[in-house]
Amino acid sequence: MDQFWDRFFYTSSAAADEKNIIKKNGVRLTVITDRLLRVEVQNGSVFLDDPTQCVKCRDFASPQFSIHKKDEYVVEIKTARCTFAFDFRARKLNSVLLED
Repeated sequence: MDQFWDRFFYTSSAAADEKNIIKKNGVRLTVITDRLLRVEVQNGSVFLDDPTQCVKCRDFASPQFSIHKKDEYVVEIKTARCTFAFDFRARKLNSVLLED
């Protein structure tokens, strides 16, 4: 790369830490922060970890969270600030409860 373009070159680790990822039925949920959940739905099992215009890096400090199965398809992901309810059969986020 010539010197002019060198100053615009950006490297990042767009992939999130695997311990923050939940996959099931062609859906990948990533707990990025205690208030941010990334939801990806695919027809196959191939997900992209490339940077986007909004988020170039997803390897933030790992937030503490717990997963509670409500039934075979519905899970609640609880962080210090939010509770996310996701239905893997319907492939949609059911609710988000924000803590004070």
